[in-house]
Amino acid sequence: MPVLGAGGVLELRRELPEPVVLSPEAAAVHASALSVDTEGFWTGDKVWVWGPLGLPFDLNGDGLPDVTGGWGMFYGSRYLLYGERGERLTSGDAKWFGPEDPFRAPEIDGLVDRTELYVYRDSLDRLSFYRTLNGALGGELQDRLTLYNVDFRLLLIAPAGSSGYQQRLEPAYLALSAFRLPADRTELPLPAITDAALPEPEGPDDDRPWLFIAEMDGWSLELDAADIDTSAMGERFSESVRAQVSGGGRLDFFVNRHQHDQETDATFLARLLIILEQGSTGEAVFHVTKKSSNLSYQAGDRRLPTANVAYKAKLLLTNCVTDTSAEDVIRGSARFVTVGRIRLDIS
Repeated sequence: MPVLGAGGVLELRRELPEPVVLSPEAAAVHASALSVDTEGFWTGDKVWVWGPLGLPFDLNGDGLPDVTGGWGMFYGSRYLLYGERGERLTSGDAKWFGPEDPFRAPEIDGLVDRTELYVYRDSLDRLSFYRTLNGALGGELQDRLTLYNVDFRLLLIAPAGSSGYQQRLEPAYLALSAFRLPADRTELPLPAITDAALPEPEGPDDDRPWLFIAEMDGWSLELDAADIDTSAMGERFSESVRAQVSGGGRLDFFVNRHQHDQETDATFLARLLIILEQGSTGEAVFHVTKKSSNLSYQAGDRRLPTANVAYKAKLLLTNCVTDTSAEDVIRGSARFVTVGRIRLDIS
């Protein structure tokens, strides 16, 4: 049964991804990026990166990747060590080295094995890394950190989280110090390769959460899951999520541009547009009636006194259309599916 109405509250948020582990074969060195299948990492995300041998970026400013054994010297010149060159330089072949200048692969002073960075995700599902949020949102090649072609063994990428989140994650990633991914895999989620208890992913302390409150102008809510077309969900959501679909519909909403500050916040706007483009989860209150101060009530009256009647549901946004032409608000419309029970609430 479809129900039509006007008015309500929509809370939009995103689900943070689980940490993932990547092998050197995931590197697209020509683009200074890593190919990542996990869809949960979005442009503008602040991530925490760790590597047991260090990181394949120059973060300490010495002009070389911060990876133990990632570079060596030959006749006074520095060379990156990976693939065939690494095998030849470390083989001890006298014809290759020359007896007067033996090869050495030094430990790097000031090795950086963990840091927080921002990511940009391109249309080929590659993550590149930036020191600033503005750089990541722009995605310009000249601003991104160079990803060196070295054997870093593995990289762990996780939502930046708070300092407490990183500490709770530490036992799991330290257990991977000698781990290598199977030859046929370039990526695995951390829960698949560790028995350690993992904390729930969370956002960083110094970052605004991906949470937005919108008001609804009008809506149409279908209460029968059998009448819902889930093909619009695309590949964003798993089959297990599709199995929980209980209804769906369409809604119109608007968000105040100045929700956080008196002045327009560019970061807030950028994240709102990203979350609408990528699809988000949320909770909605669909107002059927609103409380009225003019409603009188007497003993024996069958009417509910000063009552709100509303449907409440968890939902997934699928197709969104956004209108940014107004100065004070951002308007949009979206199709959605509800997940779990649709509750009729009387309060």
